[in-house]
Amino acid sequence: MDELEKLAAHLMAAVRNMPPGQQRQDALKEIGRLRFRMDALLRSTSSTQVLAKIERSAVVKRNG
Repeated sequence: MDELEKLAAHLMAAVRNMPPGQQRQDALKEIGRLRFRMDALLRSTSSTQVLAKIERSAVVKRNG
């Protein structure tokens, strides 16, 4: 859980450094969706399983 919260905090810090505008708003919305999915995953599985799912999801999106 701590690692996921750190990840979300790093994402928020990066978005705060973005100039105001549509891209920043879109990034904030995406982070909100990510946090929602993280919370749902944490409720349904153990932390180790969640991290593996998130890593796989990130790989799939990058390879897209």
